[in-house]
Amino acid sequence: MKSYLASALILLALTGCEGIDHSKAKAFYVNNETSVQKQAEIGKYSLSDQWEIYEYGLSKIEPPRVEMSEYLAQSGRPMLDYLIEKISKSGNEKSKADASFVFIHMQKERRYNICASDAYMKKIKDINSGMKDAYSASIYSGEIDKMCRKYSY
Repeated sequence: MKSYLASALILLALTGCEGIDHSKAKAFYVNNETSVQKQAEIGKYSLSDQWEIYEYGLSKIEPPRVEMSEYLAQSGRPMLDYLIEKISKSGNEKSKADASFVFIHMQKERRYNICASDAYMKKIKDINSGMKDAYSASIYSGEIDKMCRKYSY
């Protein structure tokens, strides 16, 4: 987990945050101070809003709310499909790297066995191959590969 946190912090320092509904995301963090509250409430939001809240928590809150990736992962395959579609179309490499942490928790917590799906792994690796920043791409690729070595079931 420490390596994931360190990677997330490095990526946050290198890139900015865009396209987020700040008022909704701010309200989420103000109204849900504890991890238990956040975990209970996040599922009440649409997948799109969950993603916006997650990205806001990584880029605008100190310390970054990395644990939110665990909560998004609870949605399993619907979140996986949403993220792959969203980040496949996005030029935002930070979003791609941020999604990798949700994928890791999804696999680790057995919400969806991404590593057992050749189709999903191909999509995830295709996203990596389209990344322009070599550093971000190497973190993304390394974390995804580590995910399948560590958490396959």
